[in-house]
Amino acid sequence: MGKVNVCILRTAGTNCDLETAFAFKKAGSRVRLVHINRFFSARESFNNYQILAIPGGFTYGDDVGAGKILANEFQV
Repeated sequence: MGKVNVCILRTAGTNCDLETAFAFKKAGSRVRLVHINRFFSARESFNNYQILAIPGGFTYGDDVGAGKILANEFQV
């Protein structure tokens, strides 16, 4: 079996992306850290990955609710 392709999603407020990448690399995966805008501009496709990892943090701040804006962006 070949290496699993992992996308670690990056956006405003995410953190621990480097630690997440390290863990997946130690497990033998091929890892890319990709900013969310690359998907929205069609420069990147989710179809290129078997795993999508969303690291911890407060995406776009925690004023509205951690992750609420990010969740809405994925519905578009």
